[in-house]
Amino acid sequence: MIVLIGAVLAAVTVVAIPEKITAGINAGICRVTGDKNCDKPTGQGPRSQEAVPSGQPTSVPPGQETPQQREYREALEGLKKANQDAEALENEWNNFDLLKEIGKLGLDFLAGDIIKCVEKPNFSDCLWALVGIVPWGKIGKLLKSIPKIVKLIDRFLDLKRRLEKARDARKNARKRASTACTVPQPGNSFVAGTPVLMADGTRRPIERVRVGDAVLAADPATGRAGARTVTRLIAGQGHKHLVGLIIDLDGVPGGPNARVTATSGHPFWVNGAAAWIDADDLLPGDALSGTDGGRALVLAKHRRERVARVYNLTVADLHTYYVLAGGTPVLVHNSGNGCFSTRTEKASDLVDKYTEGQSTRDPASQWYHEELSNEELLDSINNAEEGDGILVSRDGQILGGHHRMDELLRRIRDGRIDPNTEVRIEVYGGE
Repeated sequence: MIVLIGAVLAAVTVVAIPEKITAGINAGICRVTGDKNCDKPTGQGPRSQEAVPSGQPTSVPPGQETPQQREYREALEGLKKANQDAEALENEWNNFDLLKEIGKLGLDFLAGDIIKCVEKPNFSDCLWALVGIVPWGKIGKLLKSIPKIVKLIDRFLDLKRRLEKARDARKNARKRASTACTVPQPGNSFVAGTPVLMADGTRRPIERVRVGDAVLAADPATGRAGARTVTRLIAGQGHKHLVGLIIDLDGVPGGPNARVTATSGHPFWVNGAAAWIDADDLLPGDALSGTDGGRALVLAKHRRERVARVYNLTVADLHTYYVLAGGTPVLVHNSGNGCFSTRTEKASDLVDKYTEGQSTRDPASQWYHEELSNEELLDSINNAEEGDGILVSRDGQILGGHHRMDELLRRIRDGRIDPNTEVRIEVYGGE
């Protein structure tokens, strides 16, 4: 019977059958499997490439996110804004030359003394004291310029206060983001007995995997793949919303099939959408990602609720692993949000991943970064204090260091920076 189902589904996905007929066939397949919890016909076939963006699993419908997910999203948005605000003020600060501004008033001969006055508790008293050391011929000029000097110093001190406030806000936003990403996410897991693909090619039931074991992992969005270490084991007991996925293992009509059972929110990588899609949102015909690029197709899904013990893994770096449907690996996300981590990338790889223009550049900021030498620019990135370099989210969104990233990409593209140069990137949420 399942063989017949596979043949019918393959025909549906290959032949251009009208949507209403396709929906009826999908509904019929679901009824044949005998599950009263099958999806109702929606008229929706396999999803298109444009369906959902790639990156961190985000398939929770709008308005239905959990408090933890909302806090994570808002913390991410807050971190991005705090970084942008702080960077804008840092650029303004770097472009504000107090000595030069004093010189414009024709008082460069007193610039050093005026700057010392800025550090005094009572600036006005200090400034009037300068009158006593100014040559008689220039006292008139000084007295006439005092209102302008006071205004200039007020501007300087106001900028300094705003910069300190913005840096404090950035620090607090980072603390909030750190807390948000460590809040336990919804229980996305697999039932006992689900095989996990280990790094050496063997398989092991998920409940028998241990911290320190190496599993095979991959990030389809970047192409990175390989052995990664299990850093945490997660087990949960209770009332669970489970989804049993019937999977055609080779995409060939009438080919072999198998079942994988996961909690409804566990994300699978769908090739056609180039996105992480929760188990409950998978559609018949969705092609899941395998280790060799194979096409394991979703035939049907069956929902049920019951008390169960389920398991998940936290995997270092890529935060993914493979479970096996029969003998076919399918890629899943551990749906865990890491906090902050760093990685080193070649300059040439950055050009392929990121585009210019993600910063809100103003002429002053552009001038400041263009004036930096290659060594100074790279030093401001690679040796920055934690949180002050280039910060990106796992899905490639630039959260901090926008102006430096723009300038860096320009220099890589025009050949001023060697494409083999190593660049330090800080990652929030999943690396």
